[in-house]
Amino acid sequence: MTHLSKEKFANMRKAKEEIRQSHPPPDYPDKLPLYRRRITVEDFDFGYKKVVFDLYDSGRVDSYTVVEDGIVIAWRKGFARILNSLLLDRFKRVQVI
Repeated sequence: MTHLSKEKFANMRKAKEEIRQSHPPPDYPDKLPLYRRRITVEDFDFGYKKVVFDLYDSGRVDSYTVVEDGIVIAWRKGFARILNSLLLDRFKRVQVI
């Protein structure tokens, strides 16, 4: 990295910070509740089956403690991982013959 490019990047960072400082800070929400989400899945393929996942705050951003029937089944799982792993494990995929 040349001296000129270092100076250019330093000026860009300075300008970006000045723009950020010139605007008021965003309004942050009040403290979020511990009980965050509920996922209810009903399956009718092989008889009726209903599974309810309660998602609680885990203390990390975008991560949840997953509870099913009062039993903690996962700690600090992201929402996408909950949908992928937990739901696919509980419900069979139907294959058309």
